[in-house]
Amino acid sequence: MEKLDRPAADESWFGDGEIVDADLLIDLLETYRFGKDNVPTGKNRFKAEATAPLPDNTTKMEDEEDDDGSQGLVGNKSAHESTASVSSSISDPMILETIMSETGSNNEPGSNEETGDYWSELSSTNLPNVENETPQNAEDGEIKEEEEDNSVRSSSESEEKSNIEKLLAIQENYEIYCPSCSSCITKTVILRERTGGKHADFVRGKPVEEPEEGHLEARKSSNTVQSPPQNQPDQERFSVELLKSTVYGGLTETITSLGVVSSASASGSSTVNILALAVANLAGGLIVLAQNFQDLRNSSDQEKDRYNELLGRRTNSRMHILVAVLSYIFFGLIPPLVYAFSFYVTGIKNYKLMSVFSVSLVCVILLCMIKVYVRKQPSLRGSRKSYLKSAAYYTFIVVASSGISYVVGDIMGDYMEKLGWFLTELLLGFVGEKSLGEPTMSYKRPLKRALILDDDDDEEDTSYSFKVLLPNSTSVGLTLHNPGPEMPMERFVNLLKEEYEKSRKDCLLMSKRTRIEWNLGGKFLLETNGEKMKGMVRFAVFKPNMCHIIRLDDGSGTTSTMYENLWDLTPDPDLLKEQPENYSFETALADLIDNSLQAVWPLSDGERKLIRVDVSSDRISVFDTGRGMDSSEENSIDKWGKIGASLHRSQKIRGVGGRPPYLTPFFGMFGYGGPYACMFLGRRTLVSSKTKESKKVFTLQFKKEALIDNRSISGKHWKTDGGMRDPTEEEMKLAPHGSFTKVEIFEPEFDISKVYQLLCRLKDIYFPYIQCDELSKTGKTERPVDFEVNGEDLAEIAGGEVAITNLNSRGEEFWFQIKFTLTSEKRQGRPQEANARLKFVYFPIVQGEESIEKILENLEEQGCEVSESFETFGRVSIRRLGRLLPEVRWDSIPFMKQGNRASTLQKSCQRVKCFVDLDAGFNPTPSKTALASQNPFTVALKNFGSKLTEKEKDTDVKIMIHREGKPLNIKPLEQTYRDWVMKMHDTHDEEAASGQDEPTVVVEFDKKALNISHDAVRVHKVITRKGKSWRRGQNIKILKGACAGVHHCNVYATIDYFIIEGFEDEPGGDTWVLCRPIHLPKNKGCMLSIIEGVTSLEVQSSLSLPIAIIDDGKCLPVDADEWNKQIEKQQEKAPSKIDLLDEQACNELKIDGGELPVGKSVFAGRAPPQKIVAVIRPARFTSSTPQKKLDQKHIVKDGGEMVMSVNLVDTNMKSRDKNAKFVCSERAFPTPRDGISGLYIFSLGSKNPNLFKKAGTYNFSFSIGDSIECTKTVVIKPSSKAAKWKLEDNLEPTIRVGSSLPPICVACFDEHENRVRFASVPSLDVKLEANPGFQLEFDKLEAKLIKNGSVLKIENMLVETGGLDQIRPNYEATLEIRAKDKPFSVSVDCKVIPGPVERVAMNNPQALDNLLPGSTVENFILEIFDAYNNHVAEGTDVVLHIDGYRIHDYLGVTRKVDASGCIDLSGILKVTEGYGKSVSFSVMSGNEEIFKKESKIQERELRLVTELPDSCPAGSIIQNLVFNVTDSDGSIDANIHDDEKSGCFHTMSIEFGSGNIESVRYAFIQGSCKVSTLSVPENESVFSFRVFHSRYPELHLNLEVPLVSAPTFESDEIGCSTPYSKTTTTPQSKMASTTNSGLSPTSSVGVGLTPCSQVGVLAIRSSSLDHSSQNGLLDMAQFAESLKQKLDTYGERKMKIDERLKCLEAEQGQAEQELSTLQASLEPISAGLPACLSTRESMMKKIEEKQHHTAAAVFCCLYRKAAPPQSMFLSNKGVFGIVALLGSVATTSLSRALSEYLGKDTMLALVCKSSQCGPKSLEYMRLKSEAHLLRRPITSRFLIICLDATRPWSSGLVENDPQRKLAMKNPCLPNGDPIPGFIGYAVNMIELDLADLDIQKNSGHGLRETLFYGVFGDLQVYQTGEYLQAALPHIKADCVSLDGVIFKENGFIYSGCCEPEIHFPITVTEKQEKNLLKLELARDRKRKAEKTMAEEYSSLRKVEKKLKKATEKYQSVAAAMADS
Repeated sequence: MEKLDRPAADESWFGDGEIVDADLLIDLLETYRFGKDNVPTGKNRFKAEATAPLPDNTTKMEDEEDDDGSQGLVGNKSAHESTASVSSSISDPMILETIMSETGSNNEPGSNEETGDYWSELSSTNLPNVENETPQNAEDGEIKEEEEDNSVRSSSESEEKSNIEKLLAIQENYEIYCPSCSSCITKTVILRERTGGKHADFVRGKPVEEPEEGHLEARKSSNTVQSPPQNQPDQERFSVELLKSTVYGGLTETITSLGVVSSASASGSSTVNILALAVANLAGGLIVLAQNFQDLRNSSDQEKDRYNELLGRRTNSRMHILVAVLSYIFFGLIPPLVYAFSFYVTGIKNYKLMSVFSVSLVCVILLCMIKVYVRKQPSLRGSRKSYLKSAAYYTFIVVASSGISYVVGDIMGDYMEKLGWFLTELLLGFVGEKSLGEPTMSYKRPLKRALILDDDDDEEDTSYSFKVLLPNSTSVGLTLHNPGPEMPMERFVNLLKEEYEKSRKDCLLMSKRTRIEWNLGGKFLLETNGEKMKGMVRFAVFKPNMCHIIRLDDGSGTTSTMYENLWDLTPDPDLLKEQPENYSFETALADLIDNSLQAVWPLSDGERKLIRVDVSSDRISVFDTGRGMDSSEENSIDKWGKIGASLHRSQKIRGVGGRPPYLTPFFGMFGYGGPYACMFLGRRTLVSSKTKESKKVFTLQFKKEALIDNRSISGKHWKTDGGMRDPTEEEMKLAPHGSFTKVEIFEPEFDISKVYQLLCRLKDIYFPYIQCDELSKTGKTERPVDFEVNGEDLAEIAGGEVAITNLNSRGEEFWFQIKFTLTSEKRQGRPQEANARLKFVYFPIVQGEESIEKILENLEEQGCEVSESFETFGRVSIRRLGRLLPEVRWDSIPFMKQGNRASTLQKSCQRVKCFVDLDAGFNPTPSKTALASQNPFTVALKNFGSKLTEKEKDTDVKIMIHREGKPLNIKPLEQTYRDWVMKMHDTHDEEAASGQDEPTVVVEFDKKALNISHDAVRVHKVITRKGKSWRRGQNIKILKGACAGVHHCNVYATIDYFIIEGFEDEPGGDTWVLCRPIHLPKNKGCMLSIIEGVTSLEVQSSLSLPIAIIDDGKCLPVDADEWNKQIEKQQEKAPSKIDLLDEQACNELKIDGGELPVGKSVFAGRAPPQKIVAVIRPARFTSSTPQKKLDQKHIVKDGGEMVMSVNLVDTNMKSRDKNAKFVCSERAFPTPRDGISGLYIFSLGSKNPNLFKKAGTYNFSFSIGDSIECTKTVVIKPSSKAAKWKLEDNLEPTIRVGSSLPPICVACFDEHENRVRFASVPSLDVKLEANPGFQLEFDKLEAKLIKNGSVLKIENMLVETGGLDQIRPNYEATLEIRAKDKPFSVSVDCKVIPGPVERVAMNNPQALDNLLPGSTVENFILEIFDAYNNHVAEGTDVVLHIDGYRIHDYLGVTRKVDASGCIDLSGILKVTEGYGKSVSFSVMSGNEEIFKKESKIQERELRLVTELPDSCPAGSIIQNLVFNVTDSDGSIDANIHDDEKSGCFHTMSIEFGSGNIESVRYAFIQGSCKVSTLSVPENESVFSFRVFHSRYPELHLNLEVPLVSAPTFESDEIGCSTPYSKTTTTPQSKMASTTNSGLSPTSSVGVGLTPCSQVGVLAIRSSSLDHSSQNGLLDMAQFAESLKQKLDTYGERKMKIDERLKCLEAEQGQAEQELSTLQASLEPISAGLPACLSTRESMMKKIEEKQHHTAAAVFCCLYRKAAPPQSMFLSNKGVFGIVALLGSVATTSLSRALSEYLGKDTMLALVCKSSQCGPKSLEYMRLKSEAHLLRRPITSRFLIICLDATRPWSSGLVENDPQRKLAMKNPCLPNGDPIPGFIGYAVNMIELDLADLDIQKNSGHGLRETLFYGVFGDLQVYQTGEYLQAALPHIKADCVSLDGVIFKENGFIYSGCCEPEIHFPITVTEKQEKNLLKLELARDRKRKAEKTMAEEYSSLRKVEKKLKKATEKYQSVAAAMADS
């Protein structure tokens, strides 16, 4: 098919030569557009000219759109006409569904602006038909589908067919375009009418017949387009309709609302008025919007549907209305809300308007964008041009609308302001109605600011404002802009003249004033703040942009101090509505004093704070020394007189919080206190004020009448007079710092005779500011402010309620603080916090007169009006910020009402007054005389302590009670308050003695019954109360509700006695009435008896009532007639017996109950009756007539409480146990049911459903008191059917193998646990079982029935087995007894243990072979068996018999078998016999030896290697003797080697024939020992000696050497004989050996000779000196003899020291051996750290000795001297312990770890309860004093831990733990498993003594929760360091390990095994404690021996030193003698 391009404007639509029926096409298109029946008849038709197709570069077609969406076509003309003929020729109705290229929309701009390129880019599409689419408006660019009515068909079938075919033929060859949007038509759907069918009416909703579709495909060409479907889905169309409705409702209203806000703001309206006006406009517009909706829906325009165009489908009209209204309200509220809440703080109008304009413009642009969006086709919604055009258009609309509204509003506001309409008269009328004559003011519209932002580049303007005081006592304002630095005076005066003339014209009063001579030339001068200017005005003196007051002097010399209309006092009209009510003279004067007090309070300490009040008949003056006021803008004096201008109220927030009594006088609330008070107090007021900076005093004067009359013509301002002057001398004297304010009020209305009462009242109001004790830290009374009234200091005034009240109070005060907090968001703007301090003072009764009554009498005497009494006395006084609120006279608050009615506590609480101090968080009334009643804080305070319901409580107010920073709970606080009241009562109350007879003093009585705390009472028989006597025996009636215990009805009673608490002179005693109720006999009443001179009082059943029942008129005397009537009623009501109702009676009462099965055969398991009903019958009742059982007269209505008790005698019990067992009990009171009263209903079956399941006898007992009882018995039998077996006795036998089990008794029970009998002896299968590998069957046993067949007894079960090793070490097994023919069995847990020791086996038979002396046997284990080859049980004692051995541990020869049944002696069995000796080892079982092993120690021999000489000269020396130790083979034993380091001691000793053993020992080296020299005696004889091993004497050798006489020698020239020459040099040592006869042969001299032979003999024979020798030689010999004597003395001393050292070493060794044994016995707790093994006493002693100058040592000394509580310093309130001594631990390793973690300082810290242990506390001074007395000055620092200051553990304790351990959760791994190696928390591993467990702080927390949790926290303890490190990733707390690793949260790990000096004691058993004592004694002996040994070694060193020196001298002398 041929396809052509779109024709151009000057070309034909069809090709050349082609003829097209244009009429048909035009009519068809017109039908499509309007519908067949709606084609306009008058429509002009024209034919389209033939044009050629447009080229690709053709210019765009332009469309123009109006704002309402209409458009026209430009450039391309389409056929627009339709004819009726053509329309009628198409008879068949049809719907054309046309798919068009979306190149434009019929109602959007630019819809046909796309170029030909765009047409060529799109491809043709063939889309399916869419049926039943809702028709869309043609102007929206959507295709309308309309169905024609069938009734207008006028053409024939042939014509119809012809026209259709013609149309189809046209479309097959040519393209058809839409005349409205120029879209190409590519598809046509024709609906044909079927036979007998009907076409669907689309508009009316009729069904549409199936269409026959004919698709006309357009020819494909490069310049034609087939557009996407025009029909949108329903969801998209619904969204579009929502947007249309939004635009319809919001667009116009946004612009309208913006105009309203702009015009109202320009006219000067307030924000509230603007908001109200906008909302009102919005509400009125809703009517207009509804009318528009109605017009749209009723529109009948057939050409276009306006409703569909603006909103959418009519079927969704409800949705359209809802969305449009919501949009209307939302967008209409945006401008006024933005204006109201933008710049809320500053309130700048221009900024507000800019915000409103910006937001509104954004909303309008957004809505116009949406409008363009919904009117364009989807494919063209991305076009920007149409959006920009629409946005520009509506922006212009918004700017024009708001601008015009603003300009018109501004003009109208100014015009009405000039006319003075409306506002002025309204305000003046309001002010004129004020009774107090408040000054009037004119309305001033707020100044406007131009909506022009300042340019930053412009220079800033400088302006100067002046108030000029003129010579004629007037003033005028002048403002100069940019005047320059100077201005000639003449020019300044001219400008001033112009302003003055303008003011004269406006104000009539100024026109009447004297004229000013302006033509004085240079005589004018200006005066400002003491400076004068003449000729030239210098502006540098003035600050720019501020107002200055200057005075113009005309040179006449006359000046004025008062100037008219100087100050503008125009207030905010809204503040006039807040004026206070109930104003009085005192209240008004207090308002002025409040201003003065707030002014003087900020002054520094060096400045005088004075408030002086002078009151006279003609003047009132209030003077203060505050900072004053001047003319400056920030401190202008006109703010004082301008209502609402004061800024004092802005400082209110500073008064919230702080410390009581909250003396921060920021009283300002509304800003009108001063002016309003002045207008109330007098007719005229003069305010004078001066600041430190100003030199002048500025004055302000206003009058009550003048404020109304003195106004300008416009009537918008309140003007008043003012001026400035110099200060007077008196003023400067009163205010030396230079600032003050004085308010003078003239013509007051005050009764001058009541000045004293005024003084007292002012003192009461400002008492804390006059004198206060709480400001000083020392408690000294301070004077914060000097108050003077008429020259009298208020502090010296003795009158006033406060002063009188303070004089009459007694005792200590009770106080606490409350913090109130508001949590609700709905109360924004109010203070969110408030604080109060409640202080309670007690006013006792003194000598029978109440102190409160005395206060009222004193006030009345002072002339104060008193209308209160004791009952109505205001017991709550409230001060806010220290200022009294005089009208708050609450009787009390709920917290103060404690105790029952008429009780002592309740009576005493009436003597308490509460003084409440409040901060600024509480709001007062405008007059500041009371609290705002509706304020939530006020309500919370007034209801404090009340028991309100949840609805009554103000949940928004949260209270927190605290005292000194510690939080308090209400319940403990109430109890503390009650205790305080009773303490005050007991201490200070003095009741008047009212007894008329002689009292009887009683000290023995029941305090609990009388509720009396005194130790004695006075008993009276007659008393007088209020002039009326009451006597014992008098009958009385106590009215209902008189006191506790008298609630339900009146009580008739007889008076027994009257008692008064305490002795006669003892305060605090109350009076009580003891009376006996009418129903009690006399013997049940109170009894006063005297036995053996001792008076006692027994209350018994009498009532103890307070005397207040008589004082309050609640107790009345009763005459005889009334008393007798009451006795008769009592007798009629007296109960007689208890009866149970049967089932029939219960049914009549509609009670699910029944009677007990008494006397019936009942088996176990029967259900008891659900309820039992009991009644009390009177005495006259008989059961002869059953019908009368439910008669009310036979049932006592109120018989008191009835008790039902059920007891059971169990038949299952043994005979000796068959006592009645309590089952249940229930109490019931009489209740009515169906008109019958007095029914006692007991819920038996419902509460005890299993009651009758236990067999036995049930005894039901019903009783009322002790008078009436009823008993019923029910017998329950057991069931005959057996259910299970049970053991008769719960045994867990322990038997030894080889013996028989004890007899087992089995009983049979039914299903309810009742015992039944066995029918016969059953066949049994009895086995002993344990783990799967152990089983023992009993074949031989005996079974029989006993106890009448109720018990089966099984016995003779012999246990023989050798498999017990399978179940060791616990040897637990189960004895299973089963019946072979019945499903019954029973199990018995038992233990089968091995038999006694019968056999012993060695694991290593060669262990005891080849033994050596001193060796230790290794790998030596004994296995111990019983007779059945079972290893004996662990812990079995085995006695060893050893000979030649020694066991090196603390157990010795009595050993215990280990868990494996063995005894391990490896490494501890040591050989003690010597070489060649026989040793034996045996094991005993009782007295029988069951094992023995004998061995022989290896043999050794001591041999002499060298040969002895045949003979030796007497007195010579034998040298070089060598000895060897050889084994049996003759080989030298090299193991015999002396090595001190390795502990091997092998030495040889020599014993001479005389028995003396040489002190010198010779060491064995590799089995050999060498004796270098051996001295022989000097006598000729046989020299015999024995050589032996020092440790093993069996190695010995006996030797003999004959001694012969020594040869003689020649004397040398000096008289000495020598065998050689004078000296002999030994061949080996080359040392000179002297041969002088005087040389001693002892080894101590150190002489040794070694000859060349094996054994050398050296002769040192002495010879006599020649008597003929010279004297000098003789003196030398004498000196040598003295040296020899010295040597002998030193040698003897050395020997004695050696002997003592040997003894000490032996003692030390013994102590060490004992320590080793004791430590071994304590090994489980010492764990290798014996140094940490200490008891509490030893640790205390150690601290006392080692820590001498510490506080801990002083404590230990005091504790040992006088333990608590005898010591004055050591007490529960003072220091009661040291950290290291307040607990103990289980092991030494734990002690070491915890002590190292805490450190020495913490371990030695003192522990006390009270936190008041500072450097100046009494406890600290006592500690210093005690240290001084003990001569232990404390020189080191120390730590004190106070329990009250620690934060305790608060997460609970372990239940039922005697040590009160903390309930702490053990740490675990991420998977929940416990951490390996974790032992526990350190705080729980401390063991506390029983006495220490009772130590608690005031809150009830013990030492573990406070002290140890404070020092340890969550410290964890692990087994080893490896476990600790592995656990670190899973824990966060500190931890330690037993092997010395410490980890802290800072990440450092400290490792070490040091032993702390101070550590925790060890928890030990009694036996271990004894061993510890022995251990301490052994340690003491060891330490003492070591100390003594150290001293002996020191002496030995000194002796050896002296001996060495003496030997050297002796040798030198001997050498000299030899040389000579």
